Amino acid sequence: MPVVCGTATFSIDVWRVADHQNLQGVRLFDMMSAVMACARAPLHIRREYQIMEINVQKYLDAVTNTDFVIAEHTVKPSAVEQDGVAAALAPMVADAQTNLAAGRIMRSVVTITSAEPTTIALEAGVVNLPMADARKSPIFLGNDEIVPVRVYLTVANKFLNASGFRIDEVATADEFIANADQYGQSIVASVQEKLAHIAEEAAKPQEEVKPQTVKKTTTKRKTTRTAKKTTAKKTTTRKRTTTKKAATKKTAK
Repeated sequence: MPVVCGTATFSIDVWRVADHQNLQGVRLFDMMSAVMACARAPLHIRREYQIMEINVQKYLDAVTNTDFVIAEHTVKPSAVEQDGVAAALAPMVADAQTNLAAGRIMRSVVTITSAEPTTIALEAGVVNLPMADARKSPIFLGNDEIVPVRVYLTVANKFLNASGFRIDEVATADEFIANADQYGQSIVASVQEKLAHIAEEAAKPQEEVKPQTVKKTTTKRKTTRTAKKTTAKKTTTRKRTTTKKAATKKTAK
């Protein structure tokens, strides 16, 4: 990690921190040398390293076992209309910043309780998938890979699009922590745009979905009748034999 003092830059070695743990150690000799050299000048430390990284399999295990921080908030549509989207999302952004800074895997949610609720969330992840689909991560990453933790914005409402869901990457966890206000503003702008689209789609006349009538299929039972073969009774006609009586010859005397 470079320490900038005037025009001089001193290199400080930092151990890379994996698996969302806190910073583990700094070479104190190098740190003290840099500080002493800059004793009379303003000190600026540039963060040019990833401190929040995690093993893909450990992330999957944490999500599967619900071993992460969940913060849930609800807000009425009237409050969003009156106080604005930024005020409605402020607790979600603050929770995300606090938990990520502490090295925790997190999901922070705000639900707008309209007739058709809108669920807005910030999730810590490793690939562009919602936590609910985290098991698909190995399709894109190896289980043994160590990757930066990233922050994703998810919005769910049936009027949003065909799938009723959208996910967008906001930044790496490090970038988000370092510039929470900047990213908070971009999150608000993105959600405002989506809420406007949802309201526009919800206001359109909805096609009446007629209940489908299940046509009753009558199965005709085919009865096969076996005709009984009638054997015609043969009538035997007996031939009458007529015996002619023999004529008696009369003998002349």
